[in-house]
Amino acid sequence: MLHIATVHHRSPRWIEIQTRYLRRHISIPYQTWTSLEGIDPSYAVHFDRVIDQAGGHAGKLNHLAMEIAHEADESDLLMFLDGDAFPIADPMPLIRDGLVKAPLIAVRRAENLGDEQPHPCFCVTTVGTWREIRGDWSIGYRWKIPDGRRPTDVGANLLRALELTKTPWVDV
Repeated sequence: MLHIATVHHRSPRWIEIQTRYLRRHISIPYQTWTSLEGIDPSYAVHFDRVIDQAGGHAGKLNHLAMEIAHEADESDLLMFLDGDAFPIADPMPLIRDGLVKAPLIAVRRAENLGDEQPHPCFCVTTVGTWREIRGDWSIGYRWKIPDGRRPTDVGANLLRALELTKTPWVDV
């Protein structure tokens, strides 16, 4: 089973588009989990599970992962997907290929000042791996970029968890 965690905040603009493309392109059984802070509750019909939560983006993703991990099997897939992201083709071949190489596959936004961390616009791992590495989307950990600056951003603590556990990951 695939569990998709996505956060929508204040605007329902992408909800119907995202869920339509998920239905069209996800080729395995899946459940959608979301947060709809500041969005009319009628949009809940587009998701399997809506978790009432407030706070920042990283905290909401972490909370969705905790809720999913409470119910899911260790071998279930856990996908993080930004609220304005959606597949334009079946992502399962990319996911299967990536997970053969490493236990986590994610976008790395190298164009954004050389970001090194996994980004939640698209990230997939197993529930077991997420638990084992104590996955965390929070900012905090800082890496060094070529000009000497030390940025942090969403996914920074996940990068550090991967480093500390010596867990490789595939960047997309």
